[in-house]
Amino acid sequence: MTRPSFVRELFMGRVDGTDVFPFPLLGTGRFQQLQEVFAQLRHASPTAARADEVLTSLGLLGKVDFEGPRFLPARARLVQQLAGYDSSSAVSLLAHEVLGQRALSRWAPDSLKARLRERPGVPIFAFALTEASPGSDVAQLLTHAEPLEDGRFRLFGSKSWVTNAVFATHFIVVARTVPPHAGDKPRLTAFLVERGPGVHVTPRGSSALPGAGIGELTLDGVEVPADHVVGDFGKGFRVVMEGLSEARLFIGAAALGVCIQAVNDTILRMRARRAFGRSMGQFPSVRERVSGMLAECLAAESLVYLCLSIADRTREVDLVESAVVRLSASRSVARVLDSVWELSGAQAFESDAGALRRWADGRALCLLDGSDFALESYVTLEGTRVPRSRAERLTDAMAHPLASIDVLGEVALDEVRRRLDKFSLPGDPQLEELAERLRALTEQLGDAVRRQLRRYGSEIVEMQHVQRRLASAVTDLAAWLAVLSRAQRERVEHGEAGSRRMTELATAWCHTAEGRITRALRELESNQDELRDRVAMRAYSDAGYPFDVF
Repeated sequence: MTRPSFVRELFMGRVDGTDVFPFPLLGTGRFQQLQEVFAQLRHASPTAARADEVLTSLGLLGKVDFEGPRFLPARARLVQQLAGYDSSSAVSLLAHEVLGQRALSRWAPDSLKARLRERPGVPIFAFALTEASPGSDVAQLLTHAEPLEDGRFRLFGSKSWVTNAVFATHFIVVARTVPPHAGDKPRLTAFLVERGPGVHVTPRGSSALPGAGIGELTLDGVEVPADHVVGDFGKGFRVVMEGLSEARLFIGAAALGVCIQAVNDTILRMRARRAFGRSMGQFPSVRERVSGMLAECLAAESLVYLCLSIADRTREVDLVESAVVRLSASRSVARVLDSVWELSGAQAFESDAGALRRWADGRALCLLDGSDFALESYVTLEGTRVPRSRAERLTDAMAHPLASIDVLGEVALDEVRRRLDKFSLPGDPQLEELAERLRALTEQLGDAVRRQLRRYGSEIVEMQHVQRRLASAVTDLAAWLAVLSRAQRERVEHGEAGSRRMTELATAWCHTAEGRITRALRELESNQDELRDRVAMRAYSDAGYPFDVF
C-alpha cells in the first residue's frame, strides 16, 4: 500500500478523513452506457435461466477486453442492479470479469492474452480455488501441478463450488507446485486451464444461486502450456489475494442489490396489505423494522461506494478495506433479509422467486470468498499489522531502551498526534454529535487494541474471540464514517431541509451501531468465552445434544 487506509487507522484509534471526505461524487455521465441494461432489468421478472444465457441476452458477455475502461463504481452499480433481478447472474458476471478477465489482464503474459483475443467465440472464465477439505486454508490445497521436462505442467486434483463451472470455457486454477503432504511450502501457482481433455465438470445441485453454473471441477492429468502460468511461478497466493480483494467490493455491491430489492418489495407489500382496518405498514413494530432495513441499506451503500471510489481513484484496493466491505455486506444481508422474512409471513414460502430464494441467494453470495469466521480473523490480523509490529518492538525496547529510541519516539509521537487530532464536522449540530461519538468510540477501539496486544502479544493470532470482536467493532466504525461522509455531502449540496431524511436515517443507524460497538468492546474484558468453549467441547464428546426430558 502506498496510501494510508482509513480502516487501518481506525485500529490505531484515529479517524482519518483524508480519503473519506468529501464523499465522492459519482456523477451520472459515467452510468449512461448502462441505462439500457438497467431499463431491461426494471421491466424483467425474476428468472431461473442459466446465468450465461441471461448475461448474453443483456449484452454483457462478449470478446475479452484486457485494456477497457476501469471505472469500478459503474461496474459495481451494474452488479448491484443485476443482483436485485437475479443473484445468479450477478455472481456469474463477478466471477467472469473480476476473478477471471481482470486477473488475466494484470497477471497473464502477453502471448496468452493475444491468443484469448483471437480465439473464436465468447470465452467465459471461472475461478477455481476452493476444495472440499481445507476450506479457507489455502495452504492445505491438494490440487497439484506436476512440471514436465518441456516446461509444461500436468494438473491433478478437484475443486469444489466453482462458479460458472458448468458453462465456463476457461478456468483459473490455483494449484500447489510441490506434491501434497511433502512437508514443504505449497508454492501455490495460478494456471489458466482451457476446457478440454482431462477437464471434467460435475454440476452441484444447490437451492441457492441455481443459475450460476456451480459445479465440481476435476483435473485428471490435464496438460497446461508454460505460458498459461498466471502471475509469477510460486506466487499464486498474491494472485488469489488481489483477485479476492477486488471481488469483495463487488460482492458488497451484489449484496446491496439484493437488500434494496427486498426492501422495495417489502414496502410495497406493507402498503398494500391491511389488517384490523389499516395498512400493515402503519403498525409501530412494522415501522421499526422498515426503518431499520432502510438504515442498513444506507450504511451498506455508503461504505461500498466510498471504498470503490477510493480504489478507483488511487488504483489500489486495500486488502482490509475490501474485507470490511464484504464483512459489512454479510451483516447487512442477514439483518435485512431476516426482517423481510419476518414481515413476509407465509408468503416467504410461496415460490422460488420470493423471500425464501432471496434469503438463500443473499447469504450464499456472501460466502463466495470464504466464511465470515476466517474473514473476521483476517480483518483484525491484517488491520493491526502496524500496531502488532510496534508492540513487539516496544517489548524489546523496554529491555534495551537506549538501543530502541526510535520506536519509543514513534509511540510518543503517535500519542501526541492522536490527542491533537480532533475529528469534527462543524456546521450541523446533529452530524457534529455523530462525529464526536465516532471519534470517542474510535479512541476506545485503539485503546482496546493496545490492551489486547499487551495481554496476548504474538499469541493474539490464536485468539479468535478477540479477533471477532475487534473486527465487528471496526466494521461498524468504518460504515459509520462512510455514512457520516455521505450525510455531510448531502447537507452541503441540499441544505438542512433537503438533507433531513438522510441525516435522520444516518442518526438511526449510528445509534444502533453504537450499541453493537460498545458491546463488542465491553466483552473483550468481560465475557463467557471459556464457559461457552467448555460447553461446545463437551458437545463434541457427546456427539450431540446431551439432555432429554424423559
